[in-house]
Amino acid sequence: MEQVSQLVVSEFRQAHSLLYGELLFGANNITPIEAWRLRDDLDLDDYGGSWLTDERNAEILSGTQHALLRHIEERAELRGVYVRTDQGGGLRLCPKAIACYEAHVQEFLKRMVTIIHVPPAPPLRAPELLSITYTNTGRRRCILIWEKMVMVYVRYHKSQEQVGAETENIRFLPRAIGNLLLTYLALAVIGMVRYELVQYWYGIYRQDLVWFEEISIPWYPWRR
Repeated sequence: MEQVSQLVVSEFRQAHSLLYGELLFGANNITPIEAWRLRDDLDLDDYGGSWLTDERNAEILSGTQHALLRHIEERAELRGVYVRTDQGGGLRLCPKAIACYEAHVQEFLKRMVTIIHVPPAPPLRAPELLSITYTNTGRRRCILIWEKMVMVYVRYHKSQEQVGAETENIRFLPRAIGNLLLTYLALAVIGMVRYELVQYWYGIYRQDLVWFEEISIPWYPWRR
């Protein structure tokens, strides 16, 4: 158990460093997104709906969607890395810089999948874990906020053959891990990942999955 605890602590520290140092550009004026401050409607079934679209969170989330782009605009060292002038004289994001950013996203997600899966909770098989969504689509999202904590809700398919019906698998993330995930979703995904993929990959970005490869390819259970 001690080794498991050490693994979780190590992976959390790496994920935290990747998020704040790389994905959020080391900005020291970004306020973390914390579950205790947010409201969520667990019965919401609108397409694309989540705590991110809940009007009660508007003040807390104000400015998060464009926070990272503002940092690129305002900081000369970031403009030099991320901004290029096209043939028509317009500005665009640098594909090489975006590819590097995407690589950091993948490293962050690798750490997050470990610290979400390993801590004591009902076990999740890879198909359930990797199909976790954060917004509503044709099915209800898996990431919710309940009792001031991040709750992961999935259907547990393993027992389906035994009892003839799906059962629920619910786990609450430790506060530090949950808040790290919320901050990533609100700032890095909404503010940077979604924006650049819409720009460069013609809008095919999946707006629901937590775990995804570059160009919106979902993670699969057999990935390494």
